[in-house]
Amino acid sequence: MSSAASADVSGTVPVISLADIQVHNKQDDCWVIINQKVYDLTDFLHEHPGGSGVILEHAGGDATEAFSMIHSSDILSILPAHCLLGTCVDVVPKTERKQQDLSNKPSIDAMLNVFDFEEVAKQNMSSLGWGYYSSGADDEITMRENHLAFHRIFLRPRVLVNVADVDCSTTVLGKPSSFPLFICATALGKLAHPDGELNLTRAAASHGIIQMVPTLSSFSLGEIVAAKSDT
Repeated sequence: MSSAASADVSGTVPVISLADIQVHNKQDDCWVIINQKVYDLTDFLHEHPGGSGVILEHAGGDATEAFSMIHSSDILSILPAHCLLGTCVDVVPKTERKQQDLSNKPSIDAMLNVFDFEEVAKQNMSSLGWGYYSSGADDEITMRENHLAFHRIFLRPRVLVNVADVDCSTTVLGKPSSFPLFICATALGKLAHPDGELNLTRAAASHGIIQMVPTLSSFSLGEIVAAKSDT
């Protein structure tokens, strides 16, 4: 069966007005617009891993911004072809969230340690993104203990040492890394940036740092692997 995402919308799929879409706004009759395409998600509601509520919030309207914040467009390929009803040209798609003015962010050279990144993120991320990334599971004991353990690591200072050629490379579980830190798997990278995990992959590949890819990433594994070749 062909997928909804691959259906030809050039002439075989009808154009549906926004007014017609807006009446399909109930649990037993749920249409949404994603990237100017109209989908009937009525039968998919109970299968959605995030629950039906988040879809019903946008029933009869444009879900592009909410969808793009979490998912890759590739995820639409799991829908049966009959879910794609047509296109809607009445709605201007919102595929990317407005980015903060880069002039408000300090230079990367001003980041003296990893905790500096946390403070900048708090000032620039959306409340939803910051709330997700700054929290931990349940009572947050594991997150707290990891934080305390990291602070128990001390660097022993040296004086009169030749630092003309500094080498921070090491191995992590037997794998070479240019730096003794790695990018840990964190789900839903698009909550921080529209390019989500793709940006992390490009940075890791460029600088020889290990990246752990999350199971619940905002992009497919194929897209993440392909981003490595962009560097």
